[in-house]
Amino acid sequence: MAYEYAPGKRTMFKIKHARTADVVAWAYRVHKSGEGLGSLLVGL
Repeated sequence: MAYEYAPGKRTMFKIKHARTADVVAWAYRVHKSGEGLGSLLVGL
């Protein structure tokens, strides 16, 4: 977090870094309820 002083005010803002990665989805498994995605096997 980064703080900046402003007289008479309480201010705060966050600076986030953008993180990216290239991945390949190799396999998937259906959720045990039978609906939707349960898990993915991915590789970098």
